[in-house]
Amino acid sequence: MATKMKMTGIRLTDEQNYKIRYIAEKHHRKLNDEFRMIVEKHIQLFELENGEIQVEEQ
Repeated sequence: MATKMKMTGIRLTDEQNYKIRYIAEKHHRKLNDEFRMIVEKHIQLFELENGEIQVEEQ
């Protein structure tokens, strides 16, 4: 699988933005790294409950 990172955007409320930045700072992470960690945990939980998602090579 390719290791290229894809750029994406996310819209947050002011409150969500403040809180996620606060959490990232407490974890000593950059904001982007905090989001990537959250996404990876969510994927792992989904796959644990539903089975591995097969990724087709493009």
